[in-house]
Amino acid sequence: MPPASGAPRPPLPRTVKLLGWVSLFADISSEMAYPLVPLLLTGALGAPKSVVGLIEGLAEASVAFSNYFAGRASDRVGRLGFLRIGYLLPPIGKTIVASATAWPMVLGGRMVDRLGKGVRSSPRDALLVEDVAAGDRGRALGLHRAMDTAGAVIGVLGAVAILYAFRDTHAPESLLRRMILLSAVLGLAAFALTFFVKERPVPNRSARGPSSPLSRSYWLAVIPLVLFGFASSSDAFLLLRCSDFGLPPWGVALSYACYSMMAAMVAYPIGALSDRIGRRPVIITGFLLYAATY
Repeated sequence: MPPASGAPRPPLPRTVKLLGWVSLFADISSEMAYPLVPLLLTGALGAPKSVVGLIEGLAEASVAFSNYFAGRASDRVGRLGFLRIGYLLPPIGKTIVASATAWPMVLGGRMVDRLGKGVRSSPRDALLVEDVAAGDRGRALGLHRAMDTAGAVIGVLGAVAILYAFRDTHAPESLLRRMILLSAVLGLAAFALTFFVKERPVPNRSARGPSSPLSRSYWLAVIPLVLFGFASSSDAFLLLRCSDFGLPPWGVALSYACYSMMAAMVAYPIGALSDRIGRRPVIITGFLLYAATY
């Protein structure tokens, strides 16, 4: 039950706040590199735009498949191992991308990176809600999303600042590679913070029997999300579109920073709003806004 209108909201648990900091550092790392990868692919490595789509599609597929299996396994053996592996893989993937000499190496690096996201996401989300009352889950997830996206803004603005400072460089390829490698180093900070996260003990977790089937309401919620997944396009194409209009690399990154900044600003208040008016109208509004934007 949500608290009565006007009643003070209880403070969110330490785990929620700590996982917010983990995601902030992880997104500083991820989003510093993300707008640079399409530029590295199409510029330095000479890959066609169809390859950018192939790489992003396969990378996101690795997220989708690993999400389910990691979440299911974490119900049995615990969350923290998956959480830590999930935050360790992205720095490894970015290191592969930074050293790539051909686009298949970028594909391998992006899949390792996104595999990490898939391995950590479901266990992390479970940790986020386990100690939070049902009426405060939107607020908890909203805070996490806000910190996650704030990390994206910081990461992209960092990329903008570096690209702008070296805008007259005669070796843009080496600059892109060094920045992606720097993002990998920053990702290790998120991995280190996971060792401060504690998991609530669950007795006889490994002795559980077969999992109960997921409810009908669960599947009714999943269906529109699957359809949306088919309809949505990779942001990499939007970044390349900006480049087509003549924006320099720092301008492409700046446009992505504006996008991330808007998401960071609305995540927490929208999450809290869903605690009060319900999840469905907020989700439907989000889908409609996405369709109107495209």
